[in-house]
This record gives sequence, structure tokens and C-alpha cells, in this order.
Amino acid sequence: MIQRFLKQLKIVFRKVFPRRRLTIVLAYTTDVHGALQAYDYVLDRPTSWGLTRVATRVSQLRRRYDHVLLLDNGDIIQGSPLTYYYNFVRKRGGHPVARAMNALRYEVSCVGNHDIEQGPSVYQRLRRQLAFPWLSANAMTRRKKSFFQPYTIREVEGIRIAILGLTTPAIPLWLNPELYPGIHWQEMKQAASGWLRFLKENKQADVVVGLFHAGVHPSAGKPGWPPEIPEENPCLQIAQELPDFDVILAGHEHRVYNSQLSRNPAERALKPAVLMAGSHARHLGVVYLTFQRVEGKWHLREKKARIESMRGIPEEPGLKKLLEPYHHQVLRYVNSKIGQAQ
Repeated sequence: MIQRFLKQLKIVFRKVFPRRRLTIVLAYTTDVHGALQAYDYVLDRPTSWGLTRVATRVSQLRRRYDHVLLLDNGDIIQGSPLTYYYNFVRKRGGHPVARAMNALRYEVSCVGNHDIEQGPSVYQRLRRQLAFPWLSANAMTRRKKSFFQPYTIREVEGIRIAILGLTTPAIPLWLNPELYPGIHWQEMKQAASGWLRFLKENKQADVVVGLFHAGVHPSAGKPGWPPEIPEENPCLQIAQELPDFDVILAGHEHRVYNSQLSRNPAERALKPAVLMAGSHARHLGVVYLTFQRVEGKWHLREKKARIESMRGIPEEPGLKKLLEPYHHQVLRYVNSKIGQAQ
């Protein structure tokens, strides 16, 4: 009750005395691959990473800053015994990935190639359970419409933040078309260019964030790469050729990258901040966007990007408790006897 009163009082105060500076925080995970609990089901032991640790750090950020947008960059429902069990064995009821991400109040996620790999019955079931949009603007139907929602816009104190989702278009190289019936994967730079213009001109976006399930190290041109397959990891190319993006959040490669700390001067000079936050909730990518009000209008003045390790961060008790029943069910499943060798 007191917290609600103080929040309302703060809103009234801001209307009477508008602030001159504002920080909006983008926090993001990528390639979590079912690492919800800080536990390795294969080695049967705790880990120093996991979404329960990310939850603690996100809570800290939310206590310190008024506006924290939590994003995810795909590959969320594949890669662990937990996801396998709830994808294909126990199909009824709430999926733990959806329950965990909804509890953490994610704003949005991007579709990853390994999400598609699970097949339409799985990713459509998850899609229905998520309390936020699952984006992929370049997953095109035969009618040239986006199969998934292409973008979302969040308005923060009058600042319109557009988040555009794109998925690596190299999916046909790895996956059977039966896993994505009726979907064509458009080349990313072409898609990014068209949607960027649309978001700026038609949706009056003040900030455009690229939430791209693709990496920063190109694959095309390497020995054995099929010429008919579009570039797998074009995030740096997009940052170089489409500088009106403010932030590009990459993934897919399971590596850590921060353009602001790159040894390459050309990458440090990129107008968009480009970040890639590893995998399995080992890291959290954080971008601090600082705005200044000039003559009643907000202007983006500074972008600071960081990648934070989750090692040493305690698990968040509430999320851990929520996941305990799922965790113990999977432990019983992976430890069940399936036969006896003679």
C-alpha cells in the first residue's frame, strides 16, 4: 500500500516538476537454452549461471532505475533436459520457460533458430503462453506477411522505443522445411532496412533497437558455405550500413562481444552500440540510454553498454520457488531407470 502511494506521488511530482535527464535501461539475455535453474542436469550439480541468477540482477536494476526493459534474444526452448521434457514428454499445462519469463516480466523476445527446430506444435504452444510478443520480422509467409509479430513499441515518458526482431536466415541450411511450414526466411539486411525506415517514418520511433538472433562474425564466403544461403551473422554489417539503429542486440554465436570495447577502431566508432551476451544465462547484456530534455523534447545523449557475468550473483528466491516443481520433475525423469545391462 505504501509502495503504491509513493509510486503515485512520484508520478504527480514528475508531472509538476519534469526532469531534465532520464536513463532507460535495456537488459537482455540471449541463447538461454532452458537454463532456468542454476543447475546442470547432465552433470547433476549446481551451476554459477541460470535465469534465477539473472532475476536477482534484474531486480537490482529495477530498484535503482525507474525504467528497465527486459528483453530476450531467442533460443529459449531447446538445449536442456528440462526443455526436452516439457516440449515432448509432458505437453499439457504451463511450460516452465513461459512461466519463468512471464514472472520476470520480459517485454519481448526474438525467435531463434533452435526455437523453430522444436517444430510448430511446440513453438506455437509456447507462443500462446508467453505474456509478451515473440518477434521475427523476416519470417515471411507466402503472402509476404510476417508469420510472427515483427516489432513492438514501448513508450517511456514520451520516448517511443521500437524493438525490431530478426532471425538468422540460414535456417534452411540446418532444418527440414517441415519444421517451419509456409515460412520463408528473408535476408536480414534487406528486412532491417525496410523496417527501420517504416519505424522511423510511420511509427515516429525515437529509438530503434535491433533484437537480432544472429551473430557478429560472418559465415558467408567461408569454405563450404552454400552461395544460395543468406549471411548467417550480419549484425556488424547492418550496424555499419544502417547507422540509424541506436542499439543492436546480437546472439546465436554463444560468444561475448561489446562494440564499445572492441580492439577494432572501426567497430568502436559504430553509431549503434552492438552487444552479444553469450549464452545459457551466464551473462546479462545491459545498455544505459541517457536522454536530456531540450525545449520540451527528449534527445539521446549517451549510450553505455556492458556485459555482466552472473557468477557470484545469488539466485532470486521467488523465481527459484516457482521453478522447483518443474526442476524436481525433470530430476526424476533424467534419473529414472530405463534398462539393465547384462
